[in-house]
Amino acid sequence: MIYNYEYFSVQPLPLKKGRKTIEYEVVSNSSGARLAILKWYGPWRQYCFFPMEGTIWNRGCLNDINATITLIMSERK
Repeated sequence: MIYNYEYFSVQPLPLKKGRKTIEYEVVSNSSGARLAILKWYGPWRQYCFFPMEGTIWNRGCLNDINATITLIMSERK
């Protein structure tokens, strides 16, 4: 499923060989550049946000990321 927000979209990546969980890329709506990855972090047993170096995130965008992680986690169950 693709999640669309005002400034970016979150889309699943193809499942990597040997992995059990899907990774998601966060892509800028204006430039198409990859801004971050959402992926499973085993030690915490949850999806986490891994921003690309040099990106800056405001409160609204981080709220959208948090909402997306909440949706991904609920779909996982």
